[in-house]
Amino acid sequence: NATGCRDSVIDGLTGFICPSGDPSSLREAFEGLTDPVARHTRGLAGRQWVAQNFSNDTVWRNLLTYLRSSA
Repeated sequence: NATGCRDSVIDGLTGFICPSGDPSSLREAFEGLTDPVARHTRGLAGRQWVAQNFSNDTVWRNLLTYLRSSA
């Protein structure tokens, strides 16, 4: 659960968010990647999420909107 990760991962759908400093949570997340079908499904969902929300145009447009609203 660190900067960047919490913004780019949908917990349980595209990956897992684990509390910092919690090795048992991290172990459980890795165990969730042992099923090849679930791993593939998360990979596809992650790719779709990133393509829809983190393209250069999207990020720049959101940044510009944020900067304009802060002025």
